[in-house]
Amino acid sequence: VGNLACQRDSHLYTLDTQVILCEPLGSESNLWRVELADTVLFPEGGGQPCDTGSIEGIPVVRVERQGNRCLHYCKGGPLVPEQQVRVQVDVPRRTDLMQQHSAQHLLSALLKKRCSLETTSWKLGEETSYIQLDGPLSPEQMRLVEEEANSFILQDIQVTTHSFHPEKDQEAFEGIGRMNRPEDAQDQRVRVVEIHDLDRNPCCGTHVRRLGQLGSTSLLRTEPYRGGTCRVHFVAGTRVQHYLRTLEDRDQAITKALEVPGPDHLDRITQLKAQTKEGRKSRKLALEEAALV
Repeated sequence: VGNLACQRDSHLYTLDTQVILCEPLGSESNLWRVELADTVLFPEGGGQPCDTGSIEGIPVVRVERQGNRCLHYCKGGPLVPEQQVRVQVDVPRRTDLMQQHSAQHLLSALLKKRCSLETTSWKLGEETSYIQLDGPLSPEQMRLVEEEANSFILQDIQVTTHSFHPEKDQEAFEGIGRMNRPEDAQDQRVRVVEIHDLDRNPCCGTHVRRLGQLGSTSLLRTEPYRGGTCRVHFVAGTRVQHYLRTLEDRDQAITKALEVPGPDHLDRITQLKAQTKEGRKSRKLALEEAALV
């Protein structure tokens, strides 16, 4: 699947289309499998989770690809083949997924360009995401990449998508990253996402039109992994605000518990640890003295 309405225009949120197939999955689940002539709901792929939304007001809880088919799993039914239906996407979820995915492309390009680190995989998580790299990343490199990524976001650089045929359009594939085509993919065309003068990579996912739509991105931490590789965790878009809000709430809770302002948290914790250690030593000494009586 590479030419769905959601891939031709990631900012298309509503579509009128036709039902091709509708079948129950079982009486217990109350799920119906629906295939449409076209859809604005993206199926899981390219490291990106699927969209959710509705078909004629019926909630769609999962969308998946099977070969060149896009299957929707609806919480209710039935729908009738050839029926005209309206498909709507969960816009906040779509926006969030686009922001994280486009940020991953931007960050992976800069990690390669500035640090000579290749992205071997990535995961778009519920709260934070990570990029797996083929080597270690220092704190200095991490800050450099973050600053440059946000500079590109402020420049509001264009993000475009193209579809090519690998054999017919060989020149168009110069400089494009590796392709991992699913074994059951039947469409020979390859969809390429391009960040102007910075990155060109095959990708089936949904993306922002311009980097300015990310707002900002932040590299949070690195996590050592097998064989000297690492994972760098990041957030982008509205997740940056949510992450900061969570940190602030946590900071306020710790301030209340320790009864000292934020800048003094570490000193207060160090003091409490020393007091606890001293208390244990005193209790041990008291027990030893009591045993001699």
